[in-house]
Amino acid sequence: MFTHFFIDRPILSSVISILIVLGGLVAMWVAPIEQYPELAPPQVTVEARYPGATAEVIANTVAAPIEIFCRREKLSQRRQSWSIAKAYSCILMTSW
Repeated sequence: MFTHFFIDRPILSSVISILIVLGGLVAMWVAPIEQYPELAPPQVTVEARYPGATAEVIANTVAAPIEIFCRREKLSQRRQSWSIAKAYSCILMTSW
């Protein structure tokens, strides 16, 4: 029943829609930027476990290709990676 009111009066519906959009645009300029929270940059974590492999084997077979790809594609701004016996872990921090 309530929807028929707006279906029967398309001009009124258009005016209300335009007012809502204009109100949103005004709110974008009026609202201070300090109200918005700080956003952390996207972060990707890669973990690989190879039972029986040494840290050197993992660094050469897993870590090197991932880090070369990220460096070539400029995907990460900061990078932390480490290899220990049987495991490799890498954290990539991308930039906005």
